[in-house]
Amino acid sequence: MHNPGLMPEKTTDPGEAFTLWQRDGAVILTVGDVSAQGTADATKEVFGPHLAACQGLSRVAANEDIGADTYYDPVTRTVHANTVEQLGLHVDAYMAFGDHYPDLNALLCERQAPSGGDNFLVDGRAIVDGISADPAEKPLADFIWGTAIEQGRTPGAGPKGTGDGLPHRRPIAVRTTGQRRLAVVFHQHQRLLDDQPHDDA
Repeated sequence: MHNPGLMPEKTTDPGEAFTLWQRDGAVILTVGDVSAQGTADATKEVFGPHLAACQGLSRVAANEDIGADTYYDPVTRTVHANTVEQLGLHVDAYMAFGDHYPDLNALLCERQAPSGGDNFLVDGRAIVDGISADPAEKPLADFIWGTAIEQGRTPGAGPKGTGDGLPHRRPIAVRTTGQRRLAVVFHQHQRLLDDQPHDDA
């Protein structure tokens, strides 16, 4: 399996951004207006008529409870982030959208980190294709494509009053409706079905 890591290229040109996105699946567009409206306008400038619908931004804020787990509040559409530990690899907005995950995700960085802060992604298709192509990994490939697991946060995992996100069950890898794109979901809350007996395999 080839290296599934991706460091998106940077550009200030929306037209070039669309070309890079088509080629790589991700791109960094540098814009002058980092407001919510500026981000929406830049996204529409890149994708134009290809956008069927566009939802407004969610926010990321420091969790007031220092060291507490990162959680999403669906009421205020805010990710309350643990500022003590680095968030592991994950698919953004999995709790916000559930089974209605969008084809595109635009992320806004309001200010550059004083150090580090590099943007990178993992190519889920490359990982799934690599596993599926290896006969020795057939049981794992069957699980990834065919076994529904709990994709929502466990009940009560967020602070009181924030709700429990959108409960949904689906395999790790699926084809989306409409565009039939490959969707690969990975995050810290994935687990076997809550109402089924434990399966060691």
